[in-house]
Amino acid sequence: MSEEVAIVNPENTKLIRDMFAKGCTDNEFGVFMELANKYQLDPFSKQIWAVKYGNNPAQIFACRDGYLAIAHRSGQFDGLQSEVSINDKGELETATAEVWRRDMSHSFKVTVSYKEYNSSTNPVWQSKPRTMLCKVAEAQALRKAFSVSGLYSPEEMDEPVRVERRKSDIDIVPVVEAINIPKEIYTFAEAQTVKARMEERGWSTSVIDLAKVSDDVYDKTMITESWNRQLEASKKPTEVIPKDEAKPKTVNATIDAESFVCTQCGASVNKVQADVSNLFKGAVLCKKCMK
Repeated sequence: MSEEVAIVNPENTKLIRDMFAKGCTDNEFGVFMELANKYQLDPFSKQIWAVKYGNNPAQIFACRDGYLAIAHRSGQFDGLQSEVSINDKGELETATAEVWRRDMSHSFKVTVSYKEYNSSTNPVWQSKPRTMLCKVAEAQALRKAFSVSGLYSPEEMDEPVRVERRKSDIDIVPVVEAINIPKEIYTFAEAQTVKARMEERGWSTSVIDLAKVSDDVYDKTMITESWNRQLEASKKPTEVIPKDEAKPKTVNATIDAESFVCTQCGASVNKVQADVSNLFKGAVLCKKCMK
């Protein structure tokens, strides 16, 4: 792909939007296209992309290699150097990046603090802290040296924090109000919470897949209606097994309504004795055989 032509064009706009700017509004995608073409960054090489966090404005990112591509294309890039500093305890403290241009007498130098950028929610920061911190410093130095604006590197941004909703079980509208539920959404995490609650109750969870709109958007109305239907069905009384059928059958040799036979010795047993022996021994027994 030539670096002198527009990266984003009408022929590949839909593919780029679906793959690298999913969920963005028309205006946000328009800004993404302008920045990609202005800096000639290639979405297919993962040099630029956009991320939409819920209803918040989309963030447009460029990787460190994307900034390097801008620097090389300028024809004035004259080198990049980065290093980290370690304190007396052996802990990572800072990273410094320095960029030189052929047409300027002074370099552009940036130092960033590990404490400021370390992300506890990003596992890569925990496994490769030096690499990540150097990328932050290098991205900032390159942006300064080549006047890049409107873009950030992903290493500079922490993962979005979702606000936990307080609920005793799950945020479900009562059955009587289900018909008038407004059009709302669940995030992926919230939808999975509802699914787990359904599985705990032995309910069908097929609605979760049916309600999926996108990777992190689920139709809350559809899920809620399914929840309420199954909740209502679970409240209906179950079929009660007749008492006589529920108990295990015992061998009772009945002579008449008031006379029974001991199942061990064959002696005649009255109804009271039969009831008592059945209660304590689970069989019709005479007093002698009960001892």
